[in-house]
Amino acid sequence: MRYFLERLNQFLVALIFLWGLPSSADAAIITRTISFSANDIFASPGPGVPPYPNVQGIFTLTIDDSVSQLEGTTIGLVQNSFNVPLDAPAGFIWIHDVLGGFLILGGTNNLVNGTNGGNDFIFLITNFLSSTPTPGFFAYTSTIDPLNGFLNRVPLDLVVEAVPTAIPEPATWVLLIVGFGLVGGVARMRPARQFITQ
Repeated sequence: MRYFLERLNQFLVALIFLWGLPSSADAAIITRTISFSANDIFASPGPGVPPYPNVQGIFTLTIDDSVSQLEGTTIGLVQNSFNVPLDAPAGFIWIHDVLGGFLILGGTNNLVNGTNGGNDFIFLITNFLSSTPTPGFFAYTSTIDPLNGFLNRVPLDLVVEAVPTAIPEPATWVLLIVGFGLVGGVARMRPARQFITQ
């Protein structure tokens, strides 16, 4: 009996150790595809003609939902298509809140470097992770008409879709296999009982 309790104690210590290891399964990694179009663009302060009157874009964003705020980064953002030229790669600002998050997409000249003008854009989405994300302010600048900014009059057409994960997290599989190995090892080391027959 003492041997069994020692092995059980070793097993529990190992299990507690493994439980405390950081695991990628603990992170809430989410991926969303953002598709939008803006078809009612006007020049401001005007007068002027928008060089791109119909704006369309598709971006894929992967973020860790457990992070409360990310400021001015390009990590995790893929620009699949966007018909407005940019001077710098697109980036984003993410603020997590109880309503589903607050996302700002834009060119890194504006979001990261803090410079205005050139070929750039900015797009605000509220309630980003909710079932009804809300498109907000959209504007872009262009070197074709550097005196104006170009804004959308009405809310944009916006579709935000979750991208399903194809396979379980590797850390989950490792923890499961190690757990079965430990249980098997403890069971194998247990001394065989001897029965006395009369």
